[in-house]
Amino acid sequence: MKRFILATAIALSASNTIALENNFYLKSTYGSVDTNISSKDALESFKTKLSDSSGWSITLGYRLNKFIALEGGFADLGDTEGSYRHEEWSFSQWGDEMSEISTIDYKISTDTKILGLFLTTDITKDFYAGARVGYQLWDEQFQKRHEFSARWDWGDYHGINTTDETNDGSDPYYGISVGWNNNNWSLSLEHTIFEMKDRKPSLSSLGLTYNF
Repeated sequence: MKRFILATAIALSASNTIALENNFYLKSTYGSVDTNISSKDALESFKTKLSDSSGWSITLGYRLNKFIALEGGFADLGDTEGSYRHEEWSFSQWGDEMSEISTIDYKISTDTKILGLFLTTDITKDFYAGARVGYQLWDEQFQKRHEFSARWDWGDYHGINTTDETNDGSDPYYGISVGWNNNNWSLSLEHTIFEMKDRKPSLSSLGLTYNF
């Protein structure tokens, strides 16, 4: 995938296509993230549903011609969280009362670095549509915080255990975009899917681009 992207970029940049006044552009997006973790899977794994999250991205692009651009950037797919609480009351064989409270908090944070191509209709027109494809280096952090407390007639106990795990890898990403040009500015609606081993989170966002 990397070799394909670089080879395509070099071949197109070497051709004598129509030059653009504003070859470079800087784009920022903000929107909602679908973690691709179903409620059923979350309940089975964490005994609780996970919250929705918001994400953002920033991209620097270079237009090779009116129809194709080379892009590189960073996307933060936000934090999705969940909390599970369990409380139990019991009595010992001696009649002593005992209560146990266990609270487990989960958080999954994901970000990725991207490099790819953006293929569009004529970008110099007022309206355009296109597709993007490329390669990404992603990083996923999983945090688990377990707070436990117990109370007996003869005393109390309280403890906290934390677990941090990191997963990373390199996989393709792809998406679609439609936009509207106004002078050096562009407004766009975008949907991008990021493949990450067992799941495919996606970012549906509103983008603002400055062409320079």
